[in-house]
Amino acid sequence: MAEDLKALWASLPAETPPQTEDLQSLWDSLPGGAAIPQSRTPVRPLRQPATEALTDIGGAGVIGAGMGYAAPAILQGLGAVATGTGTPLGAGVGSGLKFMGTAASAAGPMARTAAGALSGVGSETAGKVAEGLGAGPITAEAARFVGGGLSPDFVRVVGVTTANVLSHWAMPGRLDAAAIRTLAGDISRKIRNVTGQDLSEGEKAYVDNLIGELHGTRKPGEALGAVGSEMQAGAEGVAQAGERRAAGVVRGAQVQSELNTQLETRLAAQRLAETKARAAALHTNANTALNDAEAAARAEIAAAEKKAVSDTEAAAYLATLKDQTTSAAKQTRLAIGNDRLATDIGTNLRAAATQREQGFRTAASDRYNAAAAEVNKDVAKLETGGITINKNPAYTKLVSDLEAELVPGKNSKDVAAGYKKILDQITGPVSYNSIDQTRKLLGDSFGNPRITGYETLARDVQQDIYKRLRDIQVKFAGPKADQMLRDYADSRPELAVFGSKAGQQLTGLDRSALTQFANDPAKMPAYFFKTPTSFQQLVELVGDKALATQSALDYATNQLTGKETSAQVRSWMTANREFLNAVPEAKLAVSQHQAALEAAEKTAASLDAQAKALTTRRTVQDAETRATAIRTGGGVQANELAAQAKGVAATGEKESNALLAKAATEAEALTTKAAAEAGTITKESAAAADKIWNRTSASPQFNARTLLEKGDATQWDLVAPIIQRSPTGKRDVYDALRETLADQLSSGRIKGATQRFNEVISPALVKTGMLDSAAAQDFAKQLAVIEAQRIPSAESLGVWRRMFLQAVAGYSGSLGSRGGRAGFSLVSDIPTPSNALRP
Repeated sequence: MAEDLKALWASLPAETPPQTEDLQSLWDSLPGGAAIPQSRTPVRPLRQPATEALTDIGGAGVIGAGMGYAAPAILQGLGAVATGTGTPLGAGVGSGLKFMGTAASAAGPMARTAAGALSGVGSETAGKVAEGLGAGPITAEAARFVGGGLSPDFVRVVGVTTANVLSHWAMPGRLDAAAIRTLAGDISRKIRNVTGQDLSEGEKAYVDNLIGELHGTRKPGEALGAVGSEMQAGAEGVAQAGERRAAGVVRGAQVQSELNTQLETRLAAQRLAETKARAAALHTNANTALNDAEAAARAEIAAAEKKAVSDTEAAAYLATLKDQTTSAAKQTRLAIGNDRLATDIGTNLRAAATQREQGFRTAASDRYNAAAAEVNKDVAKLETGGITINKNPAYTKLVSDLEAELVPGKNSKDVAAGYKKILDQITGPVSYNSIDQTRKLLGDSFGNPRITGYETLARDVQQDIYKRLRDIQVKFAGPKADQMLRDYADSRPELAVFGSKAGQQLTGLDRSALTQFANDPAKMPAYFFKTPTSFQQLVELVGDKALATQSALDYATNQLTGKETSAQVRSWMTANREFLNAVPEAKLAVSQHQAALEAAEKTAASLDAQAKALTTRRTVQDAETRATAIRTGGGVQANELAAQAKGVAATGEKESNALLAKAATEAEALTTKAAAEAGTITKESAAAADKIWNRTSASPQFNARTLLEKGDATQWDLVAPIIQRSPTGKRDVYDALRETLADQLSSGRIKGATQRFNEVISPALVKTGMLDSAAAQDFAKQLAVIEAQRIPSAESLGVWRRMFLQAVAGYSGSLGSRGGRAGFSLVSDIPTPSNALRP
């Protein structure tokens, strides 16, 4: 260190001391300046050995920082000791030291420490120069005080050097204790008078340093470019995904249309083949019955003529013929429909109803999402314009009512907690989205399991608050919000009570019954196959009249099992008159079955009569009469079966043609709907891409900066998932935010920076997880410091105040250094009256 101090000493400029008049003019130009004495004394050579002088100077520099920190205590203590010597001079010096200690305490400890080292060297250097020039002790001490304040800042501002000032002020006899007090007082007054000035160069540098720290270490535009590039890639991906999805919808509709057409064509062919087969069988049975009757008649006559069979055998044969006729009529039940169990019929209907309901709710959900996008856009415009949902009287009334429920003793602790949860969610930072979120949670709570926190509230209380929140949203956002919320209810069964289209439909269908069918589908056919109204409800539920009609035919076939007489069938038809009127196809088929049974019964009755006659009439004439009756019965049965065959064939052809026409209509509808849906998807994906990336600007940095500065929550909802896919995405957003905030401050937009960040920029970042709450708070604190220019004391002092601070700190360092070297109290160096100032 000795070598460093020698080099410092050798580097001091040997300039010509300034004239007293120049210094006086300079000092007088400052507020509250002190006069500089006018006498001059020739410069005398240094008297103190260089080694000792450098030791004191080095000691002042080494402990200067610590002495600067402890300056108030040191000066106050030395002042007290000096005053305690009991001499006039000691009292004067002590008073001056105490004053400087009081002034030093006004500066912060960090500022005193920062100024300590440099000022300590300057102070002791000045003292040694003064003593070397022959100055007395008091003059040397004054020089040490002044020298500690001549920092590089001061020299740069006033344009003079330490050597110039000290070579003039270090003349013997220039200053005494009174002069020290005067100088300290004048400098103190300058500190109090210099107020309201602009930031000094040092202060500006400090603020710029804070802004630089906020900006970070990445190259300008690097992080913004990375975020912008992710936005651009994401926007292109959204647009391309929309195009792919639109193409997929069209192709899917084409494939589905082709499959449906093939299925309906096969079904139509199958139906036609089945009905033709049944009709052919009926015709065959008719011909067989006629031929059998003819053969039986001839055989009867021949037997009677030849006495080939006995009356008993003939009667038995007629009985067999009667049974065959009756059995053929009973088989016409299977021409009505398929003989399926009620469980199978109900299971198929339930599956179709479930699929249709799911499709209905999916469509409602899609409409809700589309409407929600428009509502959010309108809400954003309102909120940007200062129109907020919490200004609505209905909102204010709801908050008041919830607060009233929290009055101690009114509700149980658990119930009050439920009200408190809802109140907390819709107050504080309130927005349309926060109201919407609370309403959705309440809606979800109506189902099972119930949402935690709401289960303590009664169901009617939850529903009432839900309705009131919905009303607040509609009054704020308008008719679009009302339609959006209806579609939201359509997509959720638990919200049927709120008047949605789906809710009204399901309520009309008796949802309790539908719930029962989920457990026992066998009851479903009997429920819907009763009246025209119930059958129409089934058609609406499954969305397929052909399926409902075929199920009705199968149900009738099943119900007629065991009813083997025309009377039993007629009785069932009477009991199910409304059902048969609702399904004409079933009415026709059952009527034909009843007619076939009735015709067979007539033939059977005729055969019974003939068999009975065998016991009393055995002549050929009787045989011929009986043969005629047999022929007549066979003809009646054959005609009836032929008529039934014709009706079955016509019905089958009609059903087949209807299925083919339905397939063509559905194919066209699927294609048209798919084209419209594809257009909507393409339009929506392009709009989403435009929301993510401003295509009018090709600059990634510009788009990323605009996103950060505007804080658009809707845009952030689209951009955040894209950013999160990148491994460095969130870090890029963090660094881009630092650069954006730093650039705003550097461009002069300091005022209101904290509020702008808290209210515009950070909410969307925190909500989408791009920035955690702790980081947002750190940014806010940095901005608050810069905006308020809360600069530490060393940077906020100004040149003249720093000069005084450095003078105090440096002088303290000088005192401590010399005291440590000498090994005795500084008070021993305070001159007595006999040690007067030198001439």
